[in-house]
Amino acid sequence: MSADLQLRIQSVPAGEVVPLLDLMREHELRGDYGRGPAEALTLGQVYRARDAALGLCEEVAARLEEDAPNAVFELWQDPHWSADGHYHAYVPKFGHFEAGCDTEGVPHAGMYQLRPAAQQQPGSDARRLDGE
Repeated sequence: MSADLQLRIQSVPAGEVVPLLDLMREHELRGDYGRGPAEALTLGQVYRARDAALGLCEEVAARLEEDAPNAVFELWQDPHWSADGHYHAYVPKFGHFEAGCDTEGVPHAGMYQLRPAAQQQPGSDARRLDGE
């Protein structure tokens, strides 16, 4: 079983671009309309691997954090049949966020997922999430 895998890089230090592009080529993440492998990185562009094996999203997310630990990214795999898609986001200062998502990479995040993330933020008053 398979579904499209999509990646959007928001920022990455210059020293991590080559390992990031290598990973993108390895997993056949391609730019606009699937034209060839990624040879250069365009921040904010969605790169897509058509019909990627289900579950590949988790492997690629882990490798992204390992190979480009200072990159800010969103990675998602589209829903398959009745199963939700899978969304990963990473910001070095704040860490990793994971949730179900739709085909556009919009996370389905409820209070259950947001509460732990909010409680970890310095200076946040996450106790307000306990109220109505």
